[in-house]
Amino acid sequence: MNKGIVKSGVFISIGTLLSRLLGLLREIVTATYFGAGSTFDSFVVAFTIPNLFRRVLGEEMFERAFMPRFKRLKEQGKTASAKRFFLKIVFFTFLASILACFLIYLFIPHLIHFIAPGLSGISYNYAVSFAYKLVPFLFLISFATLLGAFLLFNGKPFLYAIAPAFMNVGTILFLVFFYKKLGEVSIVYAYLTGALLFLLIQVPFVFKVYFSLRIEEKNMDVADENREFKSSLFEGVKIFFLSIVNKSVEIVDRLVASLVGSGAISSLWYSFRIIHLPFAFFSLAISRALAPEFSKLKGNKDNETFGNLIAKGLLINIAILLPVTVFFLLFPKEVIAIFYKRGNFGTHSLLLTSKAFFYYALVLLPMGMLAVLGRAYSSLENNTYPLIASVIGAILNIILDFALYKTSLKQGGIALATAISMLAQVVILFIMLSKFDIKFKRNDFSGFYGILLALIPYTIFLFVLKYFLKSLNGFSFYALFIGAGGVLSILYFAGVIWHLKKKLQIQK
Repeated sequence: MNKGIVKSGVFISIGTLLSRLLGLLREIVTATYFGAGSTFDSFVVAFTIPNLFRRVLGEEMFERAFMPRFKRLKEQGKTASAKRFFLKIVFFTFLASILACFLIYLFIPHLIHFIAPGLSGISYNYAVSFAYKLVPFLFLISFATLLGAFLLFNGKPFLYAIAPAFMNVGTILFLVFFYKKLGEVSIVYAYLTGALLFLLIQVPFVFKVYFSLRIEEKNMDVADENREFKSSLFEGVKIFFLSIVNKSVEIVDRLVASLVGSGAISSLWYSFRIIHLPFAFFSLAISRALAPEFSKLKGNKDNETFGNLIAKGLLINIAILLPVTVFFLLFPKEVIAIFYKRGNFGTHSLLLTSKAFFYYALVLLPMGMLAVLGRAYSSLENNTYPLIASVIGAILNIILDFALYKTSLKQGGIALATAISMLAQVVILFIMLSKFDIKFKRNDFSGFYGILLALIPYTIFLFVLKYFLKSLNGFSFYALFIGAGGVLSILYFAGVIWHLKKKLQIQK
């Protein structure tokens, strides 16, 4: 695989690992103080509102609609045009985030009732109060993600990946020092503090990179620049609706979970945080490292290498996330106990969360594959098919949500619905690649059978490990055996990937 992609992927992985580990520590601290109960349910519901617009005005918009064009202008030597293009993005983000904050503030009580109709009494009042205080989070996080995308597409992958760590550090420290003094509301101010640190830590680096860009072109076509920006806005509109569709599913998940009972929303939140750790460390790192290379191949009209790069991105995701999925499916209670079982997170919280976690494990692989396919479509400057796939997936998810939550699966059914809908989106997007004259050779996926073959002894080893765990109790034993199993799993599949390295190279 291209050395630049590997280097970028390594930097992003290292930074992301630190950020996500701190993010997991943040959730552990939160679980210790709040457990999986009505108060944290209220916060999750309130946080859904700014988090929805974070997705709309954040990573997806900048990394898929705007920055690929910025990168293309820069690669074409149109540095002055690229710099002005970025300033237009900054101005657009300012206006859009201010307008979004104003509209959210006006309709918060209605939004809370819509998101979680099952909340009532003090839980509803908490959610409304939290939501009002969280409004500035949207403004801070929108600019923080914009600056991060700018650093990523200007060859600063480690800075891009490490910046969120400061958000997690700020959140953790605020909770540790102010929880006893402020009580439940401390979680809100902790997240606001973290978002502010996330933004401020990137500002000096962005200024340095921006002013280091040399103006190379002599003749600047203003009309062409305006067309580029309008075209990116048009793609941004598609991303907007794509994000709305994706986040509406999350809102429906919260809505249905509120009908399950107290603690269901929290259990989904806590379990997904763990699922997101390997996804962010591996899949997001891989897809974000591939994004600039996808844009370059698009500019060169090299469809054969483009398709080969997609295949390798998907294959690496399968090689890494499939064994992680098996591990999570076999040890749901043990994993949740290690991460969360302390303080106010007791046995009841453990049972609720491990049930959601088991079914959320099935989300991991399709989510990773979607990350690669999404970046590929963005580089093709076409977000229509991802939007169509998301709409179909959202409809399927919502139908399954309401069909499964009343069964014995309860919140687990909501997690299972997400897994099925994401798998459907992967199939649709993979098939639609043929519309762009991107075809795959059988040899592109030849390493798949080797991965499946390696999975057999790995799974047997985990079953043996689980058998010995039955006779042991306590955190120390769980941590020792799960930790040993995790380390051996990583080493084992690192060897498998090394063995398949020739098949993972891009064929040119």
